[in-house]
Amino acid sequence: MSNYQTKWRSFFLKEAILTKYANIIDKTLTKKGKLEYLCQKLRDLHWPEDMIKYHSEHATPFSELREVIWYIQDYLAPEKLTINSHEIDMLDFVLQDREKKYNMYLDGEIDKYFWNDPKDPRIIEKKYLDGDIEDLVPITVIYLEDQELYDPLDGGHRIYLAHKNKANMPAWIIPKAVNGNRTFETHMIKKMFGN
Repeated sequence: MSNYQTKWRSFFLKEAILTKYANIIDKTLTKKGKLEYLCQKLRDLHWPEDMIKYHSEHATPFSELREVIWYIQDYLAPEKLTINSHEIDMLDFVLQDREKKYNMYLDGEIDKYFWNDPKDPRIIEKKYLDGDIEDLVPITVIYLEDQELYDPLDGGHRIYLAHKNKANMPAWIIPKAVNGNRTFETHMIKKMFGN
């Protein structure tokens, strides 16, 4: 099996597994007090406050972090760093899709390049080109130590803009816990979702 086929298979397998527990996480976080409880437990685990705020305010809170939340005992607290966009493991078809959408935006075929933000992507692209990235929202990635790559959990549109310009970008990096991270907090998060 080629590397490309392996990546495709891995991508779809991951999506199938995510679907299995996505409904449990989403349904639980709609219950009174559960979202606030999760946010507090993540604070107790020393997650960055701005990251918690960003992901908790989505229409579906923490939707891009479901895998991390479900397997919370396998991860350590994220840290914010600057990474090279070419170290991000993006599938070719995802980059091609973002390029198509970018061109559709430029041609006036669509109103928005970003899902929920009417901002002109050329403004963000210029920031990447100029290295003016301090005020940009970081993407969220898991560091794949064995491949020395970052697996993106969100920010595909921004990754494309940085990638095409060979630019650095801010990221919240979630490291895998080599021997697990079984703590009272991770236990309580898993218990909240019946995991």
